[in-house]
Amino acid sequence: MLNQRASQSVIGRNQEIAHLLDTFNQKAPLVVHLQGIAGIGKSTLLEVFAARARERKIPVIRLDCRLIEPTERGFLHQLNAALGRKALTLGKTSEQLTRLSRRVVLALDNYEVFRLIDTWLRQVFVPSLGDNVRLLLVGREPPSPAWVVAREWQGLFQRLSLEPPRNTDSLNLLRGAGLREQDAVRINRFARGHPLALKLAASAALARPGLDLTLDDYQIWS
Repeated sequence: MLNQRASQSVIGRNQEIAHLLDTFNQKAPLVVHLQGIAGIGKSTLLEVFAARARERKIPVIRLDCRLIEPTERGFLHQLNAALGRKALTLGKTSEQLTRLSRRVVLALDNYEVFRLIDTWLRQVFVPSLGDNVRLLLVGREPPSPAWVVAREWQGLFQRLSLEPPRNTDSLNLLRGAGLREQDAVRINRFARGHPLALKLAASAALARPGLDLTLDDYQIWS
């Protein structure tokens, strides 16, 4: 129930989520790389995307790369654990993913820490997967150039950049948190749509109703 409410209440990311859902229903690309700065809402978007994908009977296997040893063995161990299996070989793991559903999305969050095995994933792991599996890489840094320029990946790899929400979406988020209109406008002026900054500022304003938001400190950003 809580997951469903979170999915319904996400603000400003419906277009990106719809794009991912539509993209992963197609034959290509096989891999999508979603990039965004810290605090921009990548993990939140991924959580809501996963919930909506499961509503469409599309399993999403989500792994946090920060918690995985960046080796072939460590990755396969964690992936099989998520599948409810003991450690299997690459071939057996690929077979499990192929049998799971007509379409499966494997999402690797915080992918920037996985640079050590990026080449193995690109050259060995992904080519071993069945036609039903799609890979979503989510991280702060751009993808390695080989994903983009290698001839064999042309048409099979897509880059997405996560930008701050529009002003209207940011204001809706602040109003939904319980802020008055004038306070929402002032906070959005200095937070500039950054989701984490918006949430922190809203929390501070709600915790301290007398907090002075009239000071014109926004020039420090210019």
